[in-house]
Amino acid sequence: MFLFRLIQNHWSAVCRAIFSIFLAMATSYVFRNYFTVLLLAEKNFSGRSYLIKISLFSVYSIVLTVIYFFALARVKNPFPFLKRYKEKAAPSQRLYRTLFTLVIGVVLISFLNNIYSMIHIHNQTFESFKYFVYFSPVGVDFRTGIYRPPKTFLQGGGIYHNYPPFTSMFFTPLQLLNENQAYIIIVFLLFFTNILSLALPGRMIKDHLLNRLGLETNATRLVSLILIAAFCWFTLSGYPFIFSVERGNYDAIAILFAIASIYLLLKKPEAIWGQVILLSIATHLKLYPAALFIALLFFHRKKVIIPTLVVNTLMLFSLGLNNGFKYISILIAYTLDPALGTYNHSGYGYSQVLLEAFPGLINNIGLWRIGLTFIPILLWGVTCYLIVKHLENGMRYGYLLMATIPLMCVVPTVSHDYKLVILSPVLLMLFSLILFKITRQAKLADYLQLLILFIFMYLIGRTYEIFSPAFFLISNKYPVIIGLMLMALFNIVPLKKALQQKDPPASLPV
Repeated sequence: MFLFRLIQNHWSAVCRAIFSIFLAMATSYVFRNYFTVLLLAEKNFSGRSYLIKISLFSVYSIVLTVIYFFALARVKNPFPFLKRYKEKAAPSQRLYRTLFTLVIGVVLISFLNNIYSMIHIHNQTFESFKYFVYFSPVGVDFRTGIYRPPKTFLQGGGIYHNYPPFTSMFFTPLQLLNENQAYIIIVFLLFFTNILSLALPGRMIKDHLLNRLGLETNATRLVSLILIAAFCWFTLSGYPFIFSVERGNYDAIAILFAIASIYLLLKKPEAIWGQVILLSIATHLKLYPAALFIALLFFHRKKVIIPTLVVNTLMLFSLGLNNGFKYISILIAYTLDPALGTYNHSGYGYSQVLLEAFPGLINNIGLWRIGLTFIPILLWGVTCYLIVKHLENGMRYGYLLMATIPLMCVVPTVSHDYKLVILSPVLLMLFSLILFKITRQAKLADYLQLLILFIFMYLIGRTYEIFSPAFFLISNKYPVIIGLMLMALFNIVPLKKALQQKDPPASLPV
């Protein structure tokens, strides 16, 4: 808490430091060969080993960060164009320009990740690339995890996979179709559930955030629609969604039920059983949504305990006691022996990335795995405490949703990149939060956060297959997800202040 207060009290210095870091990293990347030849008078940056590249790049970035930081400190107003913009632009103009920036940013990210990456200047060709290693037959996760287990159970067999027993029960109606027909149904379900997983948070944002801007009713609806449409484009054109379709993985379906539970909490607070059932369905499709029970616990207190125990016990043993206990044993073995690689962005998976880069870590790899898993849990715990302390009503539970979803990606030992689709609602809510603050007050910190968020979106939507080998540490998405958690943490108090501020209505013609 001391560190948090220190950062809050020196926010301008923190913003200057963040800007200096990004500027230093960009400069180091552009001039990496020049700096290396100038410093070592030998072969350039590109001709060295990965470990040397990382070391040199880190040294350049640290030195330049210090230089930029103190240089900006001597300038009274290093961003005069933003100061003039804040003074002259009306709230409605700031709102319009930020939305326009979102549309341009999403289009540019889609172009860079999906089109520009096909241009190969070194051999003067235009070639498509593989987003990931494709499996045959298509939809292998669907076939082995969704379609075949219910079929085996109906024929008298037990469960044999690491999917919860309720999953087999939930997807049993697909047995009315053959395997290929059922896969096509799942593809369309993934398409629509991703859209709904953005539409529901978009509605929450409209009701609890955008309505505070003083816009006309139709203008508020229009802004909400633009936000949802832009992030639908980002999601459905991105690598994580393509990955989920190819594997037939249903994380989007699970997260939709989790989001629906929080949505029902805000719309009908008294419907405890409905909220518990929806969140329990999500939990027994994919275990990780269980973290969101903290929102129901904060709201209902002890009233939620009995419904939670009853519903989850019934779902766990929905295929019988033996299958329920067998699932627990299978899950433990699966968790302790996960598939590792760049595509696994969990804390456990990222430790393997570090180990490949720095083999000397092998002696302490267990501690690294524990540490990389514990860091997001600690961040989440502090964030939840501050949310409950500073935010009220609908904003509290919407923010808990936004802060909890990233935790679901990095704590389970198996979090392959198709799971990144569940971050799209988080990106939508973070952008909406920044949009709200820019419309209200237009501080430099908010513009810097907007830039950082676009960088995170670019990295999330970019497959590890087309990253330069020199940037393997960020081709795995773990650092980006931690970055999103930090953004959620450090926006709680500024959002509280922005909500308390009373500005003139930001009228927007429609």
